[in-house]
Amino acid sequence: MFKKFWHRRAAKKSLHTSIEEKNLTRAFKIKHVRVVLDSSLEIEQEFFNSLAKAFGIPQVNITVFAFRGSNDIEKQYAHFFDPKKVSYFGQFQGDQASILEKEVDLQINYFNRNDLYMEWVSAFAKKKFSAGFLGVDQRLNDIIFDFPPTDINTFKEELVKYLTILKKL
Repeated sequence: MFKKFWHRRAAKKSLHTSIEEKNLTRAFKIKHVRVVLDSSLEIEQEFFNSLAKAFGIPQVNITVFAFRGSNDIEKQYAHFFDPKKVSYFGQFQGDQASILEKEVDLQINYFNRNDLYMEWVSAFAKKKFSAGFLGVDQRLNDIIFDFPPTDINTFKEELVKYLTILKKL
């Protein structure tokens, strides 16, 4: 109970820091992408590989950081969030910390439900630009999509369209 209190407090601080440090005026192109994925949505790894192709970047430049879901989906991803690897006072540890501290050009928050840890990871992670779905704190994303995350074809189409308009691809 107390641990959850400290984690909520750290998440709130990360969100405020993320908002304060946001600077969208920088000119950059998308070269590295991180996906914060709710694996219960059961989105296949192949979809993210096709996104890499659409962005014109190598597949190795997309890192998927998944939250536990079904066993079939878990076999496809290498990086998972583990709440046990968060210290009592809210410090990320081990490979979780190294993944989140590496700045990426685009972070895709691929979830649409309020979840303390998914929103905290989204706020804490270093990124230049972020995209996500309606249903979570709107301050987390620069582009917000209002359709279900399971509609992967629409997501890919719309994300590529907006990033092209913004001259990020």
